[in-house]
Amino acid sequence: MRMILKVFVWPVILLLGVLCFLGTIAYKVAAYVISPFLLLGLGCCIYCLVQARWMDLAIFAVIELGILLALFVMIGLVIHAENLRDWMRSLLSS
Repeated sequence: MRMILKVFVWPVILLLGVLCFLGTIAYKVAAYVISPFLLLGLGCCIYCLVQARWMDLAIFAVIELGILLALFVMIGLVIHAENLRDWMRSLLSS
């Protein structure tokens, strides 16, 4: 029974490993690409705050927070996939 479990779990571990690797590369590249736009958006928020353009400030702030939330969700998914992969590895070694 244990051998059948190992046969089915190894491809899942391999798939999770590939997804973790690709996800790590994706969020690092996305962070480097998106960070100048986040700084530009922060500058626009400061400008809108100084000029008292409250609607524009709200729009920029929501866009900034949405981008940051998307990056954090991507990182969280990669971390959970890595934890699942490590749990499956420990399940096989026990």
